[in-house]
Amino acid sequence: MAPTYKISKTLIGHEQDVKGVCFVDSEVVSCSRDTSVRKWHSDRSSDAIYNGGGFMNAIAAAPNGRLIAAGGQDKMIALIGDDTARFLVGHEGNVCALDLADDLVISGSWDKTAKVWNDGHVLYNLEGHAQAVWAVKIVSAKENVFMTASADKTIKLWHHAQCVATLPAHTDAVRGLAILGDGKFVSVSNDTTVKLWQLSSDNKSAKEIKTLDGHTSFVYSVAAISPTEFITTGEDRTARIWNATTGETTQVITLPCVSVWSGATASNGDIAVGGSDAKVRVFSRDSSRFADVVEIEDFEASVANSAIGKDQVGEINKDKLPGPERLSQPGTKEGEVIMVKGNGIVEAHQWSAASSSWTKIGEVVDAPGAERKKVAEDGKEYDYIFDVDVEEGQPALKLPYNSNENVYAAAQRFIDRYELPQGYLEEIVQFIIKNTGGVNIGGDSGPAPDPYGGRYVPGGEVSGPTPSVSASAAAAAPSIEPAPFPLTTPLFINTYNAAALSKGLDKFNSSEAAPLADDELSALKLALSKNELGSSLLSVVLKIVSSWSEPLLGLDILRLMAEKLGAPKPEIVTAVEGAVASPKLAHKLMGVRFVVNSVAAKNTFPDVESVIDTVKGTLADYKSEKLFGQYETAVATLLLDLAVNAYDGGNVEAAFGLLQSISEVWEKVTGNEAVFRLAVAAGTLFSLKSEEVASCYDLFNYASLVARPYDELRLKKVMVNLTK
Repeated sequence: MAPTYKISKTLIGHEQDVKGVCFVDSEVVSCSRDTSVRKWHSDRSSDAIYNGGGFMNAIAAAPNGRLIAAGGQDKMIALIGDDTARFLVGHEGNVCALDLADDLVISGSWDKTAKVWNDGHVLYNLEGHAQAVWAVKIVSAKENVFMTASADKTIKLWHHAQCVATLPAHTDAVRGLAILGDGKFVSVSNDTTVKLWQLSSDNKSAKEIKTLDGHTSFVYSVAAISPTEFITTGEDRTARIWNATTGETTQVITLPCVSVWSGATASNGDIAVGGSDAKVRVFSRDSSRFADVVEIEDFEASVANSAIGKDQVGEINKDKLPGPERLSQPGTKEGEVIMVKGNGIVEAHQWSAASSSWTKIGEVVDAPGAERKKVAEDGKEYDYIFDVDVEEGQPALKLPYNSNENVYAAAQRFIDRYELPQGYLEEIVQFIIKNTGGVNIGGDSGPAPDPYGGRYVPGGEVSGPTPSVSASAAAAAPSIEPAPFPLTTPLFINTYNAAALSKGLDKFNSSEAAPLADDELSALKLALSKNELGSSLLSVVLKIVSSWSEPLLGLDILRLMAEKLGAPKPEIVTAVEGAVASPKLAHKLMGVRFVVNSVAAKNTFPDVESVIDTVKGTLADYKSEKLFGQYETAVATLLLDLAVNAYDGGNVEAAFGLLQSISEVWEKVTGNEAVFRLAVAAGTLFSLKSEEVASCYDLFNYASLVARPYDELRLKKVMVNLTK
């Protein structure tokens, strides 16, 4: 039996998922969703040797180690040398696979193609896959033989630019390829299987040798350790070592993260894996490179204390589980996992054939694990794919979303794909927020504070601090990378829940001294249900605002109408200004939201400067209230939309006044979302490139605002842009 791998070191420095790893000699190089490529040194320090224009997906090193290739969301391939970087430009989608040999580079992309590059130019375009190309290999650089694998479930063999064989390889997307010795290669797939293949002597065909089972979820990567041994990694928290001769798993390494995205092997036999917890871990069979006892125990404890969601292990009947005594019986094979019950806790234990013992690998909890399961649609990878019922009786529409992307961009992509009304944007945004476990715009993981008290009313953005970006990165809007400004599209705050508002109307109307007539109430509820609030209902809504003892419902509905009302009439302006000046924060919130939507629709709101002056003067007075997070975000959104309009019109005079207001409000807000929107607003105005505007940077103290310590990745990035 081969020696057992043990933890050698944990490399900490990335801020999001580590999507790719490779070795240059014995040093690890990694790429991450945080946009960086890092080279790690023996003392565990690292240098960011490249930063891409979006999240990085793939990395590979030339056999001589002199060149590193990295690719990702920005569709480019960076060729990184000792002191320089060159770029290969040609793909039309995310670059997700790379390989290097001799003077050749091969790349695979979401654009369904692979490209072979030589001396900075495309040598061959490999076209024929029906979906994204997830894996590429150079079989022979001398003979120009290549291999590609795709989300279309096939593997293709290529001689020069000609496809000579298409192998129906798996029942789901093929995610990785590795070449072994004697013409053998390995493929891995989302179908959870690993397959061994034998190439023909002329490299024009291949035959499947055997299918290897062991992984319990998507298998993401495979790398050769030797001609007869390889490592695979997957969504089941494991890296698995396989014997290619016997087809047996020789070791299962469980990690304290759900997604083990990538694996690589070094010439000295060490292996490295990158995971969704933003860490790279190196394992070795050489005892001289083992971590010390404390680090080994810490690693084992982090695995043992991992929370395993029921969604990862299926339904469990606690009453039928054995107790700890089951651990006295040996396992049947390497990596076997059993569940035992003790003190009301369900524990998962894994069998190690090397040590002939069970090792605890986590505790099963009712809620999903700390990270989300990744899924795939049309060959592209997403953290979530939702079924959205837009129209009764019609099939659900697919809404894909990645946790690190701009939530507004995902919503807009969904609207464009299915040609839905633009008015759905905010509702879709809130749907994503609600269904991604509280990862939301400027929000904590709890529900939104309710301006009505005790029930959820749509239109409310979640208050509180935005969580720091970690392995499960928080999505935020408007998160526009890599350059977050100038923003050219204003933001609306117009999501709502028709059923909740209708229920509120019924409840309050019956107790008011000046209730709505039955036909008025019915017409208003019908318009809410159909998202058809128009000017014909304005008198009904204004009746609620002016005559009811509690006008909040009317104010909420009024702000939903702002986009369609054109320039507000005097009676509307009076109602809105009264709400903004109200001592009640819920009223202020709805008043500001009306102005936001009016400005976003370019419906000139008279004397908007007085609205800004009012909110600036009283903003700090409400910091202790539950709705403050929503309120400060609404104020920041108003300034952002005004900045967008000023930039669009090249209005330097307006920019000067707005930059003063943005600075003053920035001094008073506390939430990350408000800060982010204010920073984007300022950056949008500074993009006017006027000397008068530029002078505002020093005049209004932006240097100190930008220099404050910010712990969220998107804030750090936007501040870097603001210092330029």
